[in-house]
Amino acid sequence: MSGFGHVKAAILAKEGKNDMIHDNQRRVTEPLIQHDILRLLAGGQVWTNARIKRELGNVLPLSAADRATANCRANEEKWEELVNNALSPSRSNSLTARGFVETVEWGHHRITDAGRKKLEDDDTFAAGFHKAMASPEAERFLRKLKDHHNRPSF
Repeated sequence: MSGFGHVKAAILAKEGKNDMIHDNQRRVTEPLIQHDILRLLAGGQVWTNARIKRELGNVLPLSAADRATANCRANEEKWEELVNNALSPSRSNSLTARGFVETVEWGHHRITDAGRKKLEDDDTFAAGFHKAMASPEAERFLRKLKDHHNRPSF
């Protein structure tokens, strides 16, 4: 499970969200939750909502804000709402609505071929992203960017 971290920043950068995980008052993002759900389901077996949440709770770097009580369900935390949203067929941006996950029966989910393809595409993008970021040109650019931000402003 700890292998999830290698693609998170790249996926969120691809989606224009370079603040993958935030400080203690900020929260994990829905794209991160969705990607990790696909990773969990990648083996093709059927997973329950409860099992998905239990496993994600063990691998996600959850902040105090993530762990706050959910707005709609007093027995759940805010990050768990993102899991519910990711699997809800009634939300147009959910994994289910986009055809990446199928609901086998209420509360039981399985990855689809389209979900496997999305996961493969995300992992391929991440590998290319990390390779590009390891290039000497990228290192020089990042050093210049850091130097620029560390200069005093008058």
